[in-house]
Amino acid sequence: CGACHTFTPAGPDAKGTIGPDLDKLPQYAKQANQPLNEFVATSIAHPEAYIQPGYPKNVMPKSYGALPAQDLKDLVDFLTAPQG
Repeated sequence: CGACHTFTPAGPDAKGTIGPDLDKLPQYAKQANQPLNEFVATSIAHPEAYIQPGYPKNVMPKSYGALPAQDLKDLVDFLTAPQG
């Protein structure tokens, strides 16, 4: 994920700028008027459902929609858990 997204908890190599900054997921979910966990799960499994303004369409791989349910849940939990 870090090749395309910034996400501080993933370490210093997660400084991508192709996709939205994952440190701002709560802000993006609020802008999309969606609960955080639902927003993140949908964004991973169906990346074209909502495109954060300022970012290109059709860049996020759609293959993540095939993740097993537990893997998707674990990824959503990692991305939405309070850090610190």
